Amino acid sequence: MKYGKTEIIASALDAAAWEMCASLIHAAYSPNIKERADCSTVICDVQGRTLALATYGPAHLGAALRLVPAILQRFPLETLRPGDAFLANDPYIVGVTHLNDCTLAAPIFVDGRVVGFSAAVAHHSDVGGRVPGSESGDATSIYQEGIRVPPVQLFKQGELRADILEMFLLNSRTPYFGEGDIYAQKAAIGSGIQRVREMYERHGAGTVATAIAEMLDATERRAIDCIRNNLGDGVFFAEDWLDEDGVNDVPVKLAVKLTVDGGNIEFDFSGCAPQLETGKNVPYTHTMATVYYCFKAMVDPGL
Repeated sequence: MKYGKTEIIASALDAAAWEMCASLIHAAYSPNIKERADCSTVICDVQGRTLALATYGPAHLGAALRLVPAILQRFPLETLRPGDAFLANDPYIVGVTHLNDCTLAAPIFVDGRVVGFSAAVAHHSDVGGRVPGSESGDATSIYQEGIRVPPVQLFKQGELRADILEMFLLNSRTPYFGEGDIYAQKAAIGSGIQRVREMYERHGAGTVATAIAEMLDATERRAIDCIRNNLGDGVFFAEDWLDEDGVNDVPVKLAVKLTVDGGNIEFDFSGCAPQLETGKNVPYTHTMATVYYCFKAMVDPGL
């Protein structure tokens, strides 16, 4: 396949993701999304690999790293139907940053088979917990931060499961914001589904599949070339400190050892302080998202 077709399809996916994000912000109810744009939208393939991400909060990339496998573990691919959509917010299951970041995701069907997933992450104003807004710097347990939701089916073949929505909203101090933002997320993922279907209809399933494979391979090759050409081999260190852990005035060490070897780069965080007994810990997927974003921003912003 010529690179031109690959670039056209890659750009179409990127445009679809940003259209989703614009739709989410426009339709949202809460200031968190409508005014602060604390949200992201993503298109993934069936394996869960990120094909396009539109974000104003790069840490949301973590949701794209674990979301699809977490859904398929509970809802096998052959059981999915058009119109299904799944809600989740647990950082240790679906990879979001914290409990306020609620994800709504839906399978994308083309000619009767799932070709990918359309998802929207949005920071909800309140998901329960011990304080309004759910976030508290001095929290000592995730159970103080709100309701934990694994992937649950919120829409079944387009029909709302009212009991699931009621359970979610009963745990919020701002249910009117929560319900409105859920429907804004649904509109956003619907936009993504429509654009991906149009892309398949225009170019054909075989062409799109080949282009996606080439896009992912080309991205990997480009990243390796960036490491080889822009970073010198060696071992590098950085160290910094948090002023406190949220409860005690004890500084918390942050440290990284960076090893560059040819086309490989390794980030070693074993020099950091141990896991804290407060809410200042970082989920693994959030760490990966931060590494990916900082690498891209420093080495090849157009990657």
